[in-house]
Amino acid sequence: MAQPKYLINSCKIEDANQEGFPEFYLTYFEESDGLDAKPLKVIVYTRLGGDKFSKSKITTWIPFQPEHQYREENDANFRLLPQDIRLKAERILKEAKKSIM
Repeated sequence: MAQPKYLINSCKIEDANQEGFPEFYLTYFEESDGLDAKPLKVIVYTRLGGDKFSKSKITTWIPFQPEHQYREENDANFRLLPQDIRLKAERILKEAKKSIM
């Protein structure tokens, strides 16, 4: 059974691109019983203009077995974010990874 473990110290509210509207960075590690690689995610909620909100995510898969590979994935919305916001999410992911390793 998988369940999220929210990493409160890695959840942030910040205006990384300084356009006047803060982004929300929700960070969690998905715990489960098995020995498979576990996802660590940063979900970014931001405004894309007007009143439309966007949800983007970057995920790293933490291996717990030697045969598993560390890998990182991001969704199509993440690739559309301004560089400052992407870099902030990547830094949060890297710091969160250190905290659970």
